[in-house]
Amino acid sequence: MMKKVIVAGCVLLAAVVCSMAFFLPGRGLPDGEQEAQHVLRVVLWDYDTVSYDRRIIQAFEAQNPDITVEVTSYSPTYYDFSLEALLASDEQIDVIYANQLPQFAWLCQEEYLLPLDDFITQDGLDLSCYSDTEVLREPDSGAVMGLPYRQDKFLLYYNKDLFDQAGLPYPSSSPGWEEVCNLAQQLSDRLEGKYGIYFSALPEHLIPQSLDQPFDYMKGGFSALEEGLAQYQTLEETGAAPPFSDLDRMDPAQRLFETGAFGMFLNGSWYLNFLAEDTEAGVCDFRWGVTARPGSTAGAAENPMMLTPICIHSETTEPEAAWRFLRFVCGMEGAEILADEMVLPAYHSGETDAQLAARARNFGIDETLVLDDFDPPETPPTAQEREIREAVYARYKRILLGLDGIDTFCTDAEQVRKQAIGA
Repeated sequence: MMKKVIVAGCVLLAAVVCSMAFFLPGRGLPDGEQEAQHVLRVVLWDYDTVSYDRRIIQAFEAQNPDITVEVTSYSPTYYDFSLEALLASDEQIDVIYANQLPQFAWLCQEEYLLPLDDFITQDGLDLSCYSDTEVLREPDSGAVMGLPYRQDKFLLYYNKDLFDQAGLPYPSSSPGWEEVCNLAQQLSDRLEGKYGIYFSALPEHLIPQSLDQPFDYMKGGFSALEEGLAQYQTLEETGAAPPFSDLDRMDPAQRLFETGAFGMFLNGSWYLNFLAEDTEAGVCDFRWGVTARPGSTAGAAENPMMLTPICIHSETTEPEAAWRFLRFVCGMEGAEILADEMVLPAYHSGETDAQLAARARNFGIDETLVLDDFDPPETPPTAQEREIREAVYARYKRILLGLDGIDTFCTDAEQVRKQAIGA
């Protein structure tokens, strides 16, 4: 009996040794076996609305079969609040798409981000391929806390068919606000049931769109913002623009411009993707054009680059896999897909820039609008500045919605600033 047990034990030991041999360094895996799977939990917005994020993630998984990406996506309208709640929970997060620099600054200041310097040094990553990485450094340590994914700026879109119907010239290549307001008024006067122009109802878009230069919320005079408010109110009161109360009820992701009811639309360059996609699908059935956003006078407006960084969560359990994800999505592979979809990548090479320029020309767009004329991005706001911004945004929006008068805006905004800085 003892002999049988010993023999059986030897057979079992031999089987274990043989099976382990397949997993020793330098040996391949058995047929049908796969490498150990890594699961990356990625949080972003609009995943079900746009196609480029899905294409890039699918391409990454195809090239990295040992990594599975699980996506958590929120509406862009509520992304900031949703991400904050998610980070406060116990759920595992590995990769975070930051909604431009203000949110990146908050993530950095709250220590939610993992420094990337060791990975950058390890791979010898050339940061000069990116538009700007200095604004993605932690202020005290100087560590790089994210890689740039997309770059955007504001553009003026216009419906060529409506301009032709009204017998009006298209907006110039670098229009002033006086030109745009006159065109908007003439369009609405000449075309029944049409508005000359419409805007996003978000103050964080409206305020910079109305200014020639970025506003200094810590020291700037709020009368500069009041001028923009008065301008928007005039466009609404004369019927050249729809009521902001109507726009506020609509999901910003809705593609209102494609309804053909608006002569012009002032929005970010990210809207190029919607227009290109809908035109190729036959959903947008009118001719459209794009030009630079308006300034106080022709060519006066600066257009600071709006960066979308991707970061690694400081408590990730998959740092190496997360870094591979960032390198792919924010590198050449991701940039090629973005350019193909008329989204402006922050990664630049001769090939990707040529690809984006060719796509722009296919739609009759001046390629310099998507490749050049980007001013440096604003410095990420401090916690104190973010507090002031949010309070000013709230007051700005109440005036646009007709809930408050414009007469006390400057006084109220100044009081908000004094409270925030403790003056």
